[in-house]
Amino acid sequence: FLVTPFAARVDRRALDLNSLAKPLLTMAEQPSPQQMQAAMQMAQQQMAQQQTAKQLEKVIEKCFNKCAGKSGDRLDKKEQLCVGSCFDVYFDTNKAVTEALVARQQKS
Repeated sequence: FLVTPFAARVDRRALDLNSLAKPLLTMAEQPSPQQMQAAMQMAQQQMAQQQTAKQLEKVIEKCFNKCAGKSGDRLDKKEQLCVGSCFDVYFDTNKAVTEALVARQQKS
């Protein structure tokens, strides 16, 4: 049986398992709809956490700038009360807004 160089190249291509397996591996590596949904939920939670952290950072900065004097590296009693009150106002407002949004969503 005589094999020509052309025939040998064709046979090697036909038997190249890597090229045949790549589409199957790609299909197997694709996430299921449940995995995609879980990944999306996780990404949304991370974004919400980042937004909350940014909001809290802004509140801290605003309250500190509003209440802290130039008295040194510690807050005096009056400044501490001011910062605490400032935080309370923010959190109470945030709670009221959140409750109002939840109530609207439940009506819809």
